[in-house]
Amino acid sequence: TVIAVSSTALVQTFGRLHVLVVHFPIALLLLAGLIEAFRLVRRKRGASPVAGTLLVLGSIAAIVAAGMGWILKGDDAIEGLLAVHLYAGIATAVVAIVAASLAPLATRKPEVTGLYRAWVFALAILVGVTGHFGGAMNYGSGYLTEALFPPSDATPPVAGAQVIAVSGTRPIDFAHDVQPIFAKSCYECHGPDKKKGGLRLD
Repeated sequence: TVIAVSSTALVQTFGRLHVLVVHFPIALLLLAGLIEAFRLVRRKRGASPVAGTLLVLGSIAAIVAAGMGWILKGDDAIEGLLAVHLYAGIATAVVAIVAASLAPLATRKPEVTGLYRAWVFALAILVGVTGHFGGAMNYGSGYLTEALFPPSDATPPVAGAQVIAVSGTRPIDFAHDVQPIFAKSCYECHGPDKKKGGLRLD
């Protein structure tokens, strides 16, 4: 039997590799920033050849990752966390290109080192911001901080607690009884910021 695969399906599959490829620019660009931070502490002028190479490779990976992210969004409206993450990713790729372009200049002209490192450090911050919003889209807005600062309405489970059904005297009201459950349990993946599977419950 012959299996026909449409070009649209291939493009979407390529886009879904975004979650795999996106870790390459994160690692490469942050490592370049760490190398230049170390050189700054050691008061060395000029660009590190290793950092320059990492910036070139990271720029290419960032462009590919941003393109894959654009494909992955599909026909979804660009709004909320998706918009912030997407445009921050594109900005990261642009800043990475500028930083990579400045690296050889800073090697030849040490007086450009300050400008070059400013772009590299801005790039490292932008990588962190972009990654944060990507994580917030997948795991919720408090993903990085909820373990340290749990939400005030979170109540720890009681050992041996049981759920007991109680018959009510009034009919169930959607806005009062059901919608708060959706807001607490469903909007994170099926709300205005993320519409997993195309389903939006807000």
